[in-house]
Amino acid sequence: LPKLVWSMNPLELSNLVAAMARVDRRDPRALIIIARMCRRCAQSNLFSQETLATALNAFAKLDFNHPKLAKVFEDAVVVKLDRALAMGRDYRKSSLRDVDVFDVQALVLVLQALVCLVGTQDEVIEKLL
Repeated sequence: LPKLVWSMNPLELSNLVAAMARVDRRDPRALIIIARMCRRCAQSNLFSQETLATALNAFAKLDFNHPKLAKVFEDAVVVKLDRALAMGRDYRKSSLRDVDVFDVQALVLVLQALVCLVGTQDEVIEKLL
């Protein structure tokens, strides 16, 4: 698994941890390895809004609470939220499909994961709402 994870892209990592959450596979060693790579991808802002929301929710469903991973995911969410808030109401226009800000489904998934499962700062909750 270690060699495989280091060659995965953010979409594959997100799908892997989501599949583990779906079947409730809580292998601590595997989750630590996947979390390290996810942390690197999140720090480099490589996750799209969909993959970030999916990975964050999957780790939360698996009750995998690692402070460094949670902080990096929260920071990645804030970057995308700030970008959307800077655009104002225009970020929802269909002509901006290539702009990587949260769609409604991903926004709700992130809100639920951060508020109910992980816990986050009040400022982030206000931005999500």
